[in-house]
Amino acid sequence: MVEDKKENSQLLRERLKTALRERKIYSEALSESNSRFNTIIKEMSILRRTTEAISASINKRSVCESLVEIIIQETGTENCSLMLLSSDRQHLVLTSAMTQTESKPIYFSAENSPRIMRVGEGIAGNVALHNVDNFVADTGNSDIFIRFPDGRQNINSLYCLPISGKQGLLGVLNLSHPYSGTMLRENKRILEMITKETALALSNIQIFYDIREFTGKLEQADSDSALSAKMTALTDLAGGLAHEINNPVAIIHGNAEKLLEKIDHDNTADVEFIKETMHTIIESSERCSSVIKSILDFASPIPRSKKQYPVSKIVYSSVDRFMSNGHKSEIKISVNGNGLETNISTSPSHLSQVLINLLDNAIEASKQGTKREEVELAVEREDKNIVFSITDYGNGISKENFTKIFDPFFTTKEPDKGPGMGLTISYLITKKLGGNIFANSDTEKTTFTVSLPL
Repeated sequence: MVEDKKENSQLLRERLKTALRERKIYSEALSESNSRFNTIIKEMSILRRTTEAISASINKRSVCESLVEIIIQETGTENCSLMLLSSDRQHLVLTSAMTQTESKPIYFSAENSPRIMRVGEGIAGNVALHNVDNFVADTGNSDIFIRFPDGRQNINSLYCLPISGKQGLLGVLNLSHPYSGTMLRENKRILEMITKETALALSNIQIFYDIREFTGKLEQADSDSALSAKMTALTDLAGGLAHEINNPVAIIHGNAEKLLEKIDHDNTADVEFIKETMHTIIESSERCSSVIKSILDFASPIPRSKKQYPVSKIVYSSVDRFMSNGHKSEIKISVNGNGLETNISTSPSHLSQVLINLLDNAIEASKQGTKREEVELAVEREDKNIVFSITDYGNGISKENFTKIFDPFFTTKEPDKGPGMGLTISYLITKKLGGNIFANSDTEKTTFTVSLPL
């Protein structure tokens, strides 16, 4: 009986010891778990702050300053500096730095950086060369550590981490302390996370600047191309203008000389000869005037109108003006479409000029051969636009001429039938009115379409 009690007592003691050991293990595990949890929470907090500070920024200075400031404030390191790789990828350039005693970080541009190291030189240079972090507990025992005589800090322990992106090394982050053996890399995991965020931010900034530079080059190229196109157009315009005016001026000059010669050598007045010569001079003068008027129309601005005008009134008055200007022919002009009942905010006189020019072009095309002795002027409303379509049933426009129909002075008419500015002026006016003009042509018919906003 006594023996049984001793055995039970011994068993209880053993179970108690086991329970105490297990409790200690559990307590230590719980403490470690809580410590890890707190560490993770702290790391996530630091990472979140870092992400908010640098990830959305496209300002290089802001990113660099925020990085060293966050590390100083959150990791307890004494000194922190950031060195970025130079454009030639041969050097590390001190870009930003901060110490515990400073209230804000210092930023250095590449031009005024006080410290530039070759890749492979010193501890930071070796980290850059091999793209691997390096912790030096005592810089006095390091063969590659470089102590700069003008250094502001006394560095005895140093931790350097590479900042790398998809395109390779971008820079090196340096954490240092004046005391040897200080565990600067106890925050290694969070520092690695921060350097990844930094690499992403720096890469985005570089992409942004690359895109801006490329866009600038494109804009410059477009500007150069536009200038070249303008100069070409100006040359063509000047050449055409010189040709169109030179011919009638030569005629005027020649006929004026004939009159002077007739008057000087013949006392008998030949009235019919004088009338015929003067008529030729007047016609040539009118041709010069027509060319000059076309150029002025080409260059004149169009005031933007806020007043609404009935489309039907503009269309029918344009047809009447066209017919009253000596354009009566056997070719009938028909007007139709649901857009006639619409009002439009535009310059009526300029729109009328476009319609008259296109009607004149269509009638002339019909005279050269037509399947139907009719020109159609259709007016349709399409959403927020009014569309004018003028169709003739002539022989169409040849492929070689189609790309030139809106060029200044281009015409297929006889030399005395106009300067060839009608379609050019119509194109320019339509653009100034905020619309578009285009043509479709085949062997059956040709349609010029003008679309204007209401």
